[in-house]
Amino acid sequence: MDIQKDNQMYMQIAHIAAKRSYAKRLQVGCVIVKNNSIISFGWNGMPTGYDNCCEYEVDGKLVTRPEVQHAELNAVAKLAYNGYSSHGASIYVTHSPCIHCALLIQKCGIVAVYYHEIYRDDLGIQFLKKAGIKVERL
Repeated sequence: MDIQKDNQMYMQIAHIAAKRSYAKRLQVGCVIVKNNSIISFGWNGMPTGYDNCCEYEVDGKLVTRPEVQHAELNAVAKLAYNGYSSHGASIYVTHSPCIHCALLIQKCGIVAVYYHEIYRDDLGIQFLKKAGIKVERL
């Protein structure tokens, strides 16, 4: 097993998941992996039952709607809804987690976070490292 190749493959799948997002400003995807198997994936988007419009315009700029659910939340919620655990898993995210998703990741027992691009701030990364969770940029 080639860990680097596996990491690259999981990140590519996270990028494919991101393409499912209807967001115009930023499409984010993630994959949760446990025991070398993908157990969940997600992308940012509106909650079930809402229009798939993730932004609104203010003074010519797109602003993300507050109801948009982040990719990490969607992937973890899908696991919980189906009765599975993310304890001991790794998560691959196209963008580093925000602080709220970092809190969720830590609480769910995820042990490693791999990301491709840095989100607008690094508060999530700082929290994860302080919590003893492996964090690596791919």
